[in-house]
Amino acid sequence: MSRPLKITGICLAAGFSRRMGAPKLRQLLPDGTPLGASAVRAMAGAGLQRLLVVVREDDDCSWLPGASGEAAGKTAVEVVLCRDASLGMAHSLRCGLAAAADGAGGEPPDAVLVVLADQPLVDAGLLARLADVLHGHPELDWAACGLQGVPMPPAIMRGSMFSALARLEGDRGARQLFAGAGFRGEMLADVAESSLYDVDTPEDLEMIAQTWLNG
Repeated sequence: MSRPLKITGICLAAGFSRRMGAPKLRQLLPDGTPLGASAVRAMAGAGLQRLLVVVREDDDCSWLPGASGEAAGKTAVEVVLCRDASLGMAHSLRCGLAAAADGAGGEPPDAVLVVLADQPLVDAGLLARLADVLHGHPELDWAACGLQGVPMPPAIMRGSMFSALARLEGDRGARQLFAGAGFRGEMLADVAESSLYDVDTPEDLEMIAQTWLNG
């Protein structure tokens, strides 16, 4: 039996909330918790070796679970400051990857699991499914959620992709690598669309609230 993969989670939380008009990760969900805390909690319960949350330098992280003494889950949260956050999502991912590459005890992980902090309906079960795909298929470089045939975050990427991820630029994330011929992957095609909702506008937040209450 092969050993479990050592997976580091990278939660991308360094956006500027321009379309929201206010810091979106602090907006409250129907249960009264900050929007950004939900994805972090899901990651903390997904059996990860480490959990890195990439934020801007001016973020006080008051939205993070644990900021008020509440435990996030089984995996401790490590905050990574991204000085290049204004250059786009790829640079936030690169900051997280650089921190992950240091590894626990100096040893890099086998894979990184990337989640957007503004995806509050992601749950630990979905994240564990992505990890299981790579564990069961060592020939694959990545696994992602799929929506109408398009790979979406959350996504997990094996160490074979780290060099390519570290060269990404601008506001596009890892998805641009999935379409290339250089890496092999698989999409989970049976994921509910609502699980992948992200929040960019007040209207998105209202839709999330309604889905939350109806779920």
